[in-house]
Amino acid sequence: MLSQNFKGRAVYICDSEEFIMSSMGNAATVSTHENYSSDLYAILDRAVKDSYAPSFSAMVVKDNNVVAKAAAGLASRSIDSGGSLGDISATTETVYDVSELTQLLVTVPLLMLMVQEGKLDLNHRVSRYLPSFNVLGKSTVTIGHLLSHTSGLPSQVSFYEALYSEHGQAALGLVSGKGARDFILHTIMRSGLKYPSESKQSYSEQNFILLGAIIELLTGMTLEKAAQKFIFKPLNLRSTSFIDISLLRRRGLQTRHEMIAATDVCPRRDKLAWGEVFDETCFVMGGISGHAGLFSTASDIAALCAEFLAAAVGKSALFSRSVMRTFVEGGTFSIPTSYRFGFDSPSRENGMSESGLSPMSVGITSTTGCAAWIDLEQNLAIVLLANKIDSSRTNRKLLSVRHEIVRLAKSRV
Repeated sequence: MLSQNFKGRAVYICDSEEFIMSSMGNAATVSTHENYSSDLYAILDRAVKDSYAPSFSAMVVKDNNVVAKAAAGLASRSIDSGGSLGDISATTETVYDVSELTQLLVTVPLLMLMVQEGKLDLNHRVSRYLPSFNVLGKSTVTIGHLLSHTSGLPSQVSFYEALYSEHGQAALGLVSGKGARDFILHTIMRSGLKYPSESKQSYSEQNFILLGAIIELLTGMTLEKAAQKFIFKPLNLRSTSFIDISLLRRRGLQTRHEMIAATDVCPRRDKLAWGEVFDETCFVMGGISGHAGLFSTASDIAALCAEFLAAAVGKSALFSRSVMRTFVEGGTFSIPTSYRFGFDSPSRENGMSESGLSPMSVGITSTTGCAAWIDLEQNLAIVLLANKIDSSRTNRKLLSVRHEIVRLAKSRV
């Protein structure tokens, strides 16, 4: 993904290590059907022509096999007369900024392994691991509350503005570095709840920022190294990584745009986010967080979805059936909840209740237009990546594409 290249392999750079990753091969068996893939392509091509998004990359998994894959549109966009690489078509190996899918690909599976190994209990209070959190009414917040977004932490906080408010022009030297990351964690620690825990379910990026910090504490590794060692390498996810912004700047490296889909113009940075995380908070933190920051491909995400499906029937080499059940069933709360432990489920709020997925489905949708949904009843998964900012995650045009793919997949079951 970066400027170095070794025999066609990209070097993703995270923290102080370099990982050489090929864009070929992953854990899911590929056994596509030509007509199935053609029908999938037709859906994506029509959506691109109707300007739903500049590009799409999609895969359908059934019984641990990739049964259909397709991509459409252009991954690249013109920046200026000297900055564009020209038209680059999207493929199923194009790397996308998957934003909140980071939670599905990194934070949740790492926590599943910790619970499985007895290193973490979802009923434990957050303050057990982060003592500074135990102030301003947060003492009873548990790991399970963070995973299910019932902690009561505020949903909308501009840490970018808070950083500049406290540090003025000196904030310029902190953004995307350790200082900014520490500032954000400290701000969360010293802030209060917006709602009492378990009184309301409200998505907050702060929940997964904290979970990322807890993972680092328990593993003794940075989040990206833990993901690399325990998830990406075992599942052969060769095209998935964080992009460490501070490291790029220190080494004077540039991302290789021909491998990555351009996301969109970031108003705050006044430039196109291309090979640089779009999420504002994650950008301030340096591109690595438990809530966002990951770059990945449809094929790698399909491989992890296949592993989750295998775990649900006791056939995963990585996750036990019991830990999978714990996370997809979620907690028992007195309030209506769509979020399980780290997974969302079809609901009116996320627009997936009318998709045709069964009630035994879980997944997540990102603000960058990407989505991954797993139907445990049908042993089916769909992955749809796009480079279209959707802040509400309920853009009707993007939803219609997801719904069409679900209908196509179910018609072939």
